[in-house]
Amino acid sequence: MKPAHLPRVALLLLLAALWPGLAASAAECPRVAVLADIHFKAGDAKKLRAVDDLNDWPGLDLTVVLGDIVARRGTPEEYAQAREFVERIKGPRVLVAGNHEYMYADAEQDGKTPWGSPELRREKLERFRRELGAPQLRQARELGGYLLLFLSADAVDGTTLTELSPQSLDWLARTLRDHPATPTLIFFHAPLKGTLENYAPKINNKDRVAQPADALDAILRKNAQVIAWVSGHTHTKPDNPSFLSDVNRYEGRVANVHTPPYKGGAPWTNVFTLCPDKVTVKTWDHAARQWAPGLERVIPTVR
Repeated sequence: MKPAHLPRVALLLLLAALWPGLAASAAECPRVAVLADIHFKAGDAKKLRAVDDLNDWPGLDLTVVLGDIVARRGTPEEYAQAREFVERIKGPRVLVAGNHEYMYADAEQDGKTPWGSPELRREKLERFRRELGAPQLRQARELGGYLLLFLSADAVDGTTLTELSPQSLDWLARTLRDHPATPTLIFFHAPLKGTLENYAPKINNKDRVAQPADALDAILRKNAQVIAWVSGHTHTKPDNPSFLSDVNRYEGRVANVHTPPYKGGAPWTNVFTLCPDKVTVKTWDHAARQWAPGLERVIPTVR
């Protein structure tokens, strides 16, 4: 065996020890890896190594990337670079668009990056679909007895950073109405309003939460089968008290699971295990090669 292969073999042995029975139980309890806020630039070895870790995990059924995959503005050059990251992911994957995929103009003005016109936003969403192999801006999948709904920020004439279009809101309401008894997880770039403490000046403002907040609230109140909302956007890291806190529970019912950023510091990945009676969420620290201690959470299943 070549010496260069030893670190990868060591990781596989470590995973086998830390995650016993993973492959054997995958059929009963599918596993979904969730990552967010990549902000990828060409050749970022740390982030690519993290993807290699995911590729080596046994029993992983799906990888979800929750937006802000491109570096900053969604230019053709940035999308070409982001494709390196996306294509590194082996196995099934789902991508959703965040604000950096489509919201911004291509150049700064007076030291700031202005928002793009509706026409430019529409063009960039099409670029997201074409360049990253993400043909759908919204989709539903059934996995392990759960309904997984994936939504991109797509309001081309919106007035906030992470906003759903009327078409996406209608699709969400209709899809939930058609599956009233199936426990459901919703994946979107931004969190629900009020599911973080105000640990920074912009947290919980209109541009840091899923919009339109009132319309989403009305939909969630009508659909008790929604057990989790999975988000990124705020770059909330595992050492932040808000990362796992009672405040994460929207209206006392829907668990908002915040995904750590790949940008800045060591990458982290959240892993969801979908068992018949519960969803377990753990956070993998790619630098330390271990599960982040004290951060496992269990979301009871509503059936």
